[in-house]
Amino acid sequence: MALKSQVANFLLGLPLYAKLPDKRGWAWGMNLTWISPTFKFKQVFTLPRKVRGGEIHPHQKLFVITAGEVELLTWEVGLDGPITRTTVKASRTGHMIEPNTPHIFVFHKAATLVEWWPGPYRVIFPETLRKHVEEGYNAVCGAYP
Repeated sequence: MALKSQVANFLLGLPLYAKLPDKRGWAWGMNLTWISPTFKFKQVFTLPRKVRGGEIHPHQKLFVITAGEVELLTWEVGLDGPITRTTVKASRTGHMIEPNTPHIFVFHKAATLVEWWPGPYRVIFPETLRKHVEEGYNAVCGAYP
């Protein structure tokens, strides 16, 4: 069998999932069950002046910025607590969002983010955060100046 066919068969056998491009950019990922039964990996490209997230995971979320930079907004003590702003630039350094930490990614410029969850993928969308994310960049920047 030709190498091209072997590669195609391998890729077709991967547990890929994809989200169609939307107004923010695009995302694709896969469930890597040979690493762990619940390991989920995702790569996200986001256009400038867009936001993503507005969610909470009951376990760690790990990520690397592979191109561009992102402003990460986190709340350490629920949504009533103070906001921490962290600018994360492209590097080979991994970052972690602690379990149960509300967070929003603000893309002032285009960027690519690779994220994964070592535990089962579960997500909670707090209504207030999600509303701002769905309303877009200006809503998030206005609500959390």
